[in-house]
Amino acid sequence: MFCSKCGIEVNEGVKFCSGCGTQLDSNAPAAPQNQPVYNESTSSDYQSTDKESIFAIICFVISVVSFIIFISVDYLAGFIISLVADLFGYMGLKSAKKYFSYIGLGISIIVFILYMVY
Repeated sequence: MFCSKCGIEVNEGVKFCSGCGTQLDSNAPAAPQNQPVYNESTSSDYQSTDKESIFAIICFVISVVSFIIFISVDYLAGFIISLVADLFGYMGLKSAKKYFSYIGLGISIIVFILYMVY
């Protein structure tokens, strides 16, 4: 017998799938052996989300560094570094950790406004 949601093989008489936790219908027909099974851990979408999460975190870190450089060292250097952070932020907006991108882009906007004022 196979789970209708994730496609893994389960023992007869089991009420829940051990792979995804879906309640199994004991009267449901078995899935054909040649049917492709979707596996989330090998999906290309899952891997791209990991890369985009890294971009979001990089955006946040670079934005904080640019703000510190802007305040303490040089206005122009801080502004240019915040532009680099913006690039990573836009790439990280589709990730699961997009809040890092939002915060990083917010810090970059603050640096941009301060650069225009000073």
